Amino acid sequence: MAPNKDIDTDVRPKIKHPILIIAWQSHTNRNEERKTFEWSSTYSRIMEKALDLNGCARFWDPASGPHFTKADEDIVVIANELAEPMVKSIKEIFPKIKIDDTLIS
Repeated sequence: MAPNKDIDTDVRPKIKHPILIIAWQSHTNRNEERKTFEWSSTYSRIMEKALDLNGCARFWDPASGPHFTKADEDIVVIANELAEPMVKSIKEIFPKIKIDDTLIS
């Protein structure tokens, strides 16, 4: 059987919090640099921290991020200095969200 309506499933109740929201911005071509970033020690530390907190991690996406974010539980992890404008945008949406800048490489 297949549904006859194109309706997305609400997965929000299944998402583990805290979400470590990865604030990362590329220097040039995001897709190519992102592949390299995902092999970096910074990315590994973010994944380890998400595991230690029994949460999950995801890159910030301004279109879907606000729908998944719980400002009182989730943490924005600044992965590089180029992401500072992104962090400011996130803080405008979620003024009380925690910011972790200890992993900037």
